Amino acid sequence: MDSSQMVILLIVLLAIYIQEADVTLKPASAYFNICPRSHPHFNECLGNTVEQLRPFLVKGNPELDIVPLDPLNIPSLEYQDKLRGLQLRGVYTNITVHGIKDFKLLSINADMDKLSFDMNVSIPFLRVTSYYEMNGKIAQLPLNGKGDSEFNFTEVTISARLLGKVVTHRDVQYLIIRDVPWTMDITGAKVRLNNLFSRNPILSVAANSIFNEKWREAFDTYKHLATKSLGVIFKDMINKVLQKFPLEELCPKMVDLRLMQISPLLSGEPGNGHHDELLPSEGEEGQLSCGHDLRETVKESVTSAADPVRIMQLDRALVLVLVTGLLHGDAIALYASDLFTICHRNDSQLGECVKRSLDGLRSTLRSGIPQLKIPPMDPLLIPELSVDHASGPVTIDSTFRNLHIQGITNFRVRKVSTDLENYRMQFDVAFPYVQSHGDCEINGKILMLPISGSGDCWNNYTGITAIGLLIGHKESRDGQDYMKVDEFKFSIGMNHADIHFNNLFNGNKELGESMNELFSQNWEAVFQELKPLVDETISAILTDVARKVFERFPFAELFPVS
Repeated sequence: MDSSQMVILLIVLLAIYIQEADVTLKPASAYFNICPRSHPHFNECLGNTVEQLRPFLVKGNPELDIVPLDPLNIPSLEYQDKLRGLQLRGVYTNITVHGIKDFKLLSINADMDKLSFDMNVSIPFLRVTSYYEMNGKIAQLPLNGKGDSEFNFTEVTISARLLGKVVTHRDVQYLIIRDVPWTMDITGAKVRLNNLFSRNPILSVAANSIFNEKWREAFDTYKHLATKSLGVIFKDMINKVLQKFPLEELCPKMVDLRLMQISPLLSGEPGNGHHDELLPSEGEEGQLSCGHDLRETVKESVTSAADPVRIMQLDRALVLVLVTGLLHGDAIALYASDLFTICHRNDSQLGECVKRSLDGLRSTLRSGIPQLKIPPMDPLLIPELSVDHASGPVTIDSTFRNLHIQGITNFRVRKVSTDLENYRMQFDVAFPYVQSHGDCEINGKILMLPISGSGDCWNNYTGITAIGLLIGHKESRDGQDYMKVDEFKFSIGMNHADIHFNNLFNGNKELGESMNELFSQNWEAVFQELKPLVDETISAILTDVARKVFERFPFAELFPVS
């Protein structure tokens, strides 16, 4: 590394340090409802807090380091186990769990003296998809295969206990969760493992049938895999939130929360961002019990300083302030460097810089960019998509509704070529997998066979490659030059596709299964016929995203001269 590169590296590191240092976390009360221990209905208050956190749990929250939980992505699980009639060893990768967002909190019971929290939760339906590799035996039949899998669980109930402890960091005490033991039960399960016997589809169907017949036995044996892995994930997620706020802030006096945190926002007076100091008392074995002596203090303070009507008015006013801020979020100053790694147009390695910048954009695209009105891209929701196609052996008239597409932000940019003088860029991108599911209505013919029906459908695509060409021209506004995006053309290919439509032929199960098998066997022919429509749909989506970016930032801000 020469001296100029070293200087640039130091500048970049300094910029990152300054940017991170300037990030000020809002008080805990800005994110969720605070429940002082002296609250007369403490457990009910905690339940309301969990409900208030539901949007964060579903979509994630970068400020609190909460990743999206629906869908929940787990990189891999390995297992090796034995049971009567079942001897299996396998690896599951790219695991995606759907349905967590529909959870219902049945009960919550906290013991602040012991720092333990018991929770009971129900989830109507969980859908788990993954890629698997499996070896073993089932009912003495050799079982060897690899491919896509899907597990559907109904009426899921979960009982969990969060065990906490207090740690001290820089003379400040924090609550962390040290363990999350939990159990899970279900009332039914459906299992699908594609390609169990790659050369014998009859045996594959039979093996899936055995899995479904013995679902209770299999579930009771392997549910520990889920409880172990998800327990670690949930503990890590909870601790990422707890470690951001001192315990004193999570157990405040009620009057401090109402009058010190809300009033400055309404009056316009600057606040110091801190609550009055709350002195906790030490419990047994070094554990902290907060708020032991607050009950009478809070009772007197609320009576004298804030009647219930005033508190309710303050709450409503705060909601109005927050909603107004959200609605006008695009008015907040936003710079290109807040979103991207800035690349200089005269950089000899400009293509490599743009490649790194795009790779670093994955998490941002996953949660969306509200300031640019770019919605969350993973999963990407398409309310309705119509496909009318008549060419060669494929004639299809279909409509997809509530189409969810997962895996888009798992892209890997392989190469970038730039021609900024002519406002052109070309991208070579790869996706390990992309999955879609939604409701569909379909009528037409495939390979001379009539097909019709309506119901839910899902598609899995693996080994996807794409070439994108971004084409634009210069446009001047307010004394600055911008790139006006004309189009973002994409052409994709893939190594494999699994296509599945439920309720084909309006409920004729035998014909429907035969047609889905035909889809899988002839996926290449089907895809080639539909490829122009697929390319057109992807191009339209990405053109819209590109336009929102390049219309917001001047070209010199995106690609300055060093």
